[in-house]
Amino acid sequence: MASISIASIKKIKSSCSNGFQFDIQDYRQRGDKNLSKTIHLDDNRLIKATLYFQDEIIEYRNTGQRIPILNVSIWTKSGEFMMWSYGLGRFHHYMDKKCLRRNMTVLQELTKEISDDLIKSMAVDNRDESIFNALKPSSGVIHHEVGIGKDGTMIK
Repeated sequence: MASISIASIKKIKSSCSNGFQFDIQDYRQRGDKNLSKTIHLDDNRLIKATLYFQDEIIEYRNTGQRIPILNVSIWTKSGEFMMWSYGLGRFHHYMDKKCLRRNMTVLQELTKEISDDLIKSMAVDNRDESIFNALKPSSGVIHHEVGIGKDGTMIK
């Protein structure tokens, strides 16, 4: 994997606006050069906004263009050292900012347009605990076991 210097990270961060910075975690885990920002909602939840590039695909073909994308998701504390996100969050594609190369300057310019209010308006809590309630025996959804008898018929 390629390496990046601390000086480069500081230079990228200095050109970002509205609290965005180089996402070191994404870079170390996947080698992606993204910008991100976190907004703490309370002790157990935070919103993470990530700006990155995605290849433009039209009719199963790569056009050679890169589209900047903003992804906003809510993360919930699960245990002492873990955070959990339900679903993928919301995406905004900046189709008018397409470029041929993954140019960090394009992402840095976009950070000027992305306010906390925009991020919060995109944040959606995707938690749906109805599946867990349906699995409880008291729900009546799963109320008995079904099996196959010796003669091949279903038994309840």
